[in-house]
Amino acid sequence: MNIKKIKLVCLFFALIFNFIILGNVTYAQSSYPVLTSISPSSGIQGETLEVSLNGTNFGSYLARPTVSFGPDITVDSSRLITPSKIIVRITIGDNAQGQYNVILTSAGQTTYPQTFTVTIPPHCTTPSIYSIAPSLLSANSKENTLTIFGSNFTKGTYAYLNGYSRETNFINPNKLTMFLTTRDLAIPKDGNIVVSNGVNCISNSAIIKINYSTGSGDWLVHPTPTYYASVLTKQTNEVTDISAILYGTVDPKKYLTTTWFEYSNTPDFAKFTETEHLSLDVIDKPSDLSQTIKDLTPKTNYYFRIVAENNSGVTKGNIISFTTKEKIALADSPLASTDPKVSVSGFLNKQKSNFSLSIIGWAILIIVIVMAIAYFIAKRRSR
Repeated sequence: MNIKKIKLVCLFFALIFNFIILGNVTYAQSSYPVLTSISPSSGIQGETLEVSLNGTNFGSYLARPTVSFGPDITVDSSRLITPSKIIVRITIGDNAQGQYNVILTSAGQTTYPQTFTVTIPPHCTTPSIYSIAPSLLSANSKENTLTIFGSNFTKGTYAYLNGYSRETNFINPNKLTMFLTTRDLAIPKDGNIVVSNGVNCISNSAIIKINYSTGSGDWLVHPTPTYYASVLTKQTNEVTDISAILYGTVDPKKYLTTTWFEYSNTPDFAKFTETEHLSLDVIDKPSDLSQTIKDLTPKTNYYFRIVAENNSGVTKGNIISFTTKEKIALADSPLASTDPKVSVSGFLNKQKSNFSLSIIGWAILIIVIVMAIAYFIAKRRSR
């Protein structure tokens, strides 16, 4: 056989083999699954909820990926929406607490973990109402201050009339003052008063009677209706170690309305911070609101609610919590890659693995070339 042909054959097979090795490396580099975000990124002990996982290369309907949230959290079901999105239904155990690593596995490849935080349900010290004074007011009365006597009041306690919050002053753990609006007193009726220390932490009710007489002997035939703004606090998924974007919805009810967020690191809002107050147009449909808060403390639980105020009074929304992420260390700073969450250490480990495979491929190529050269030399000497 011609020596030149032998050399070409050896070189051809060496290149093919090397292409397979390096090709596998390239394929592994480009096709491993990447988990970029999860939403929501936190939950409460004992809660069952759906979590959306977003990223790339999650697999296909024939090769479905698997998801793990670690111990104490059970993955009940999963739905692959697209190769870049999967929705899982999880149940958080009663003993779960703290941060857990969420890992997705597809075709034997695992993602870098994302963090899911489990919080303990806020502790509730239920307030009680013993009495209110006065308990009887005349419609259109100029007296608009009620004194509420009871127990377990805090600086974050709010009083509500018929389900709507009113300006409340904390005097001591056994005494509050509550301020009614002009519109409250314009409608002759019985009012239901409760006080709240937070979510699902509500007192017994007391009744305030607003007399049907205006005091001058006249009857109110056409009472002025009240139009409190409707508010809804929404879950936030935009959370870093020091900032978060808060979301909510406000329906001004055709009244000029001012709205803002309140946030605190305690569920009772004993001490809270207000965001910038914004004015809404006079419209009759809900408006979405979002505001960014900064200078937060890493790995800390925060609670927030949306607030709106118009001529009818102040309305405070439901309370939602989130946990800021762990402070990003230099070693874990993101790199410019397809996965913004890839850390320097993890990236280098993957590159070392791929580099090792590349060395093997090139080594085999060099060996085959050396063998071809040796064969050529030996052939020349045998002549």
